[in-house]
Amino acid sequence: MKSRSLDLKNGSKQQKRGAKGERRAVLYLRLHGYRILERNYLASHKEIDIIAEKGSVIAFIEVKSRQNNALPAAASVNREKKTNIISASKRYAAKNGIRNRIVRYDIIEVDLGKKFFFNSVNHIENAFTVQ
Repeated sequence: MKSRSLDLKNGSKQQKRGAKGERRAVLYLRLHGYRILERNYLASHKEIDIIAEKGSVIAFIEVKSRQNNALPAAASVNREKKTNIISASKRYAAKNGIRNRIVRYDIIEVDLGKKFFFNSVNHIENAFTVQ
């Protein structure tokens, strides 16, 4: 697994919250049988938080972390963000020779305000598609 890490000692509260949410998402995915291929994949300033595989599925995953927020985290993944994720996923697939695989775009919402781990993670499979 490749990973690009953030300097969280000097990071903002938002960056620290995002990193904590991504760590929870990775743990959740591993516990559900996914293999993490990459974290924080960059392609022309377009980022994918997590790229994971399970069986014949390659999942490109956007992680949204919240702390006691009424707005669902998935609602903050707008059209531009989806377009960027799809564009970066195509570059990743071409670079890594991914063919004949099911490609899926997921969102994982992490509520950092909840103490119980499994209650804090909401994995939305096929959250959006290429149009």
